[in-house]
Amino acid sequence: TLYDSLRRTAHELFREGERDSAGRRVHIPERGAVLSLGVWVLRDGTDTGYRPLEGGPLELAGVVSLAMPNLNRSVRDSPVAVRDEGYPELLEAKWR
Repeated sequence: TLYDSLRRTAHELFREGERDSAGRRVHIPERGAVLSLGVWVLRDGTDTGYRPLEGGPLELAGVVSLAMPNLNRSVRDSPVAVRDEGYPELLEAKWR
């Protein structure tokens, strides 16, 4: 599942001592992404109350997960990332 893939990645990064540029532990590499293959989608989104998908489960070939720095001060549930320099390079590195 997607959850298992992300959990395994977080465990590997923790074991390897991976940290972001501010020295914090990460669950997804700061300058990368996580590719999860063979992901099943079982439910619809929040707008439908997560009802089961019409037509049954849907298998996706893969899902790419990446963590993006929050620069929007209006977002209330995520701290604003303090990045004076290197932001464009960070974004570029994620898509290589």
